[in-house]
Amino acid sequence: MSRYRYLALPIAALLSTAVISPVALAAPDSQQPVIADSPGPAACVPYSGDITKGNGQFPLGLQAPDFGNEGYEALEVAERQDLPQRIDFRDNAQGFNRKIEAALRDGHIYVRNIGDATWRVMPTPECIDGQIIGISINEDALVALDQAGWIYTASNLLSSPNRWGWIRAWGGPFWFGPGLQSPSTTPYQWSLSIIGNRTDRVYDTPDGKQQPISLAKVTQVLALDGSRIYSLDPWLARDYSYEVGSPINGRFIPGSISASGSQIFVINRYGDMFTRLDDFDVKGADPAQFRYTWGEDPRPAAPDALTHRLDPRTAPIGLPGDDWHPQPKIPGEITQRISIHSTGEGSDQRELRVEGRDQGRTGYWHKQLFDANWSFTPTDAPLEAALLENSPSDRSSDTLAPPSPYSYSGELSPGVQLDIDAFSYASPKREVQLRIGQRVYPLILHTVDGRLGTALSMRMLPGEGEFGARPAGLVEAVPRNYAAAFEVPDTTKAAAAHDLELQAFLANYLAGEQFHQVYLKVVPSQMEVINSPIADIALSTPGGVARLASKS
Repeated sequence: MSRYRYLALPIAALLSTAVISPVALAAPDSQQPVIADSPGPAACVPYSGDITKGNGQFPLGLQAPDFGNEGYEALEVAERQDLPQRIDFRDNAQGFNRKIEAALRDGHIYVRNIGDATWRVMPTPECIDGQIIGISINEDALVALDQAGWIYTASNLLSSPNRWGWIRAWGGPFWFGPGLQSPSTTPYQWSLSIIGNRTDRVYDTPDGKQQPISLAKVTQVLALDGSRIYSLDPWLARDYSYEVGSPINGRFIPGSISASGSQIFVINRYGDMFTRLDDFDVKGADPAQFRYTWGEDPRPAAPDALTHRLDPRTAPIGLPGDDWHPQPKIPGEITQRISIHSTGEGSDQRELRVEGRDQGRTGYWHKQLFDANWSFTPTDAPLEAALLENSPSDRSSDTLAPPSPYSYSGELSPGVQLDIDAFSYASPKREVQLRIGQRVYPLILHTVDGRLGTALSMRMLPGEGEFGARPAGLVEAVPRNYAAAFEVPDTTKAAAAHDLELQAFLANYLAGEQFHQVYLKVVPSQMEVINSPIADIALSTPGGVARLASKS
């Protein structure tokens, strides 16, 4: 696969330059993930699926699963005694969906229908059978990783086994990329998430609506790397540039992650837990399939994705999207082994599970996503993971990465300066400071990574660059583009009654709106703010573009 290379300006040239450029003063490029050297995925795994059976890239959510058993009895019965009697967790050694359970032993995958006591051998391409080091199953698919982290996908697993199939492809265009490696293969540090239009059906969005899920579903592998949570979507550019900003402005360091139907569940070494609804579509990054608006909209949600796209009488998806929700502490012993799974229609219908112990018995703590209290179910099974130091008080601030090194400042409009400290490029929101003379007022800057205005600005082009594959994080060579909005807090609105310059700025630059849409192009040395006069199009006009310089 491609590796990003950038020309470095020789030190001698820097020293001999009379005027130091902004690039020289900026914070350095973001660190790139360490990916194992490997020539490619195993070639015996098919590149594309079988459209007649409904596996692989197509028909995705266009065809309902049959929940059947044709071919099940023909699966070879497993002849080993170390397979689990019960499966309560979705992790990288076992898991379940609404139809089957799966377990990994010695590189081989075994399956059985839920309720069946007999394990069977899962049909697996010969070149990876016995070479698999981790699995994750969700909705109708199972992802397997080999030693080098290559992603292999078995799909249509909610249907009869004679319709199952494997592919090695991953990445755009349209899931026909030549494959991708996961940045992490460590147990408990990666998870498959699929939200399905036939199973989950709707997003429960923060504005209280139930918005339809894409006909193509949304598939992503979430992988941890310190405080970074990479999101690998097989439909998008084949790179590591998409992330889900971790809690606390991207600084929280999760020890484990589990995801199901676009709900992401993380925990640190002190038992502090957060959840968040996040995928490419619902966060506002996919104007090809969805309409979006900043703030609330009185129109009703559409009954399906096609109506949503075509009927202006239905509500767009409201932005900003969901943020992290702290979960209540568990009143007992727990390990790092966590799990989340879908329990019904709607993205809020999720159950959280955490392995642990209560009154001397092993089992798992569990609750529905937004319930206030945890319950314990004993299983008396040996604990699979080490116990955490689960403090009764919140210690999420004790496991933080350093603040982002990227800070910016500059004139947004005549006489009005904007200061942005510790810009966390993957976080969806942060407070920024508006300065008018010696007076300082807060604004909230919301960002949606990966696009500017229209679908034409999405990163779907072949090759590397601003509108194709790009490096992770912020780098000087390729700008990171955002659809964004300034939100005006009530305190700043109230202050405008006593500050005519602030009042004029809110009325003119922000058009008197609570959420005012702008667009950003960001590199370590500079943030460009585009205040377009045309809705949903990032049009640069004289006086409409502000360039904030790095403060690093």
